[in-house]
Amino acid sequence: MAAFLDIVLFLVFVAVPAAAVCTQVIPLRLGEVTFHDTDLAHAWMLVAQYAEGTFEQRFGYPTGYFYLDRKRSHQPSRILMREFQPAGAITDGCSTQLGALSLTGFEGGCATGCLGFFVIAFIGAPFFLVSACDRFFRLVLRSRVDVSLTAAGPDTVASFAFHGPGGYSLRRRYAQAFEKPTLPAGLGLDVAPAAAEGPEGGAPSSGRPVMPQSADGQSADGQSADGQPASGQPASGRPAGGRHASGSVT
Repeated sequence: MAAFLDIVLFLVFVAVPAAAVCTQVIPLRLGEVTFHDTDLAHAWMLVAQYAEGTFEQRFGYPTGYFYLDRKRSHQPSRILMREFQPAGAITDGCSTQLGALSLTGFEGGCATGCLGFFVIAFIGAPFFLVSACDRFFRLVLRSRVDVSLTAAGPDTVASFAFHGPGGYSLRRRYAQAFEKPTLPAGLGLDVAPAAAEGPEGGAPSSGRPVMPQSADGQSADGQSADGQPASGQPASGRPAGGRHASGSVT
């Protein structure tokens, strides 16, 4: 049991913070996106409008919603999206109430106040611990998206960097919106050589439909397998009796 508790404490207080710091320091990037025939001002507005309306709930901590940090964003060269921090969690409210309640006992004297303080501190210790851990992880796991825009002649090139676990998860949405679309591998196969060859790898077909043949080698249109008219049929391909294709009788 002690070993299991040690593993849990190691994961919570060492592994998770270390991984969170790595996601903050090492960003996940998106390939450069080019806005053709678009100046910096309009490209900035396009990216900012999309970023303000995009959120992420697969990780979703602390909130998964992002806002435009106008103090650190520089129009039209930089856009910084930061994750919203909750104004207060349930544990914050409980710890604040217990902290205020522990001080009210001192109005009845020092001994009463000290006794009430220790009692409430003992009861509220789990709430204080959870609130402190929540505040710490909200700070460490807070995500951001940093977009840099540069002019390239008449075009604008945007570079995206995603920080934090929520930013890592958000990259897929930005890729779907801004990356150049590509066909799946199954739809990109070269079918031209297969179409050029005949059935079963034979000679190229002439484009003429293959007619089924009877047991004596004649096809349904009255020709033999070598393409010659069958016996009893005129060479012109017209039916016997002199009837033309128009249906008139000679």
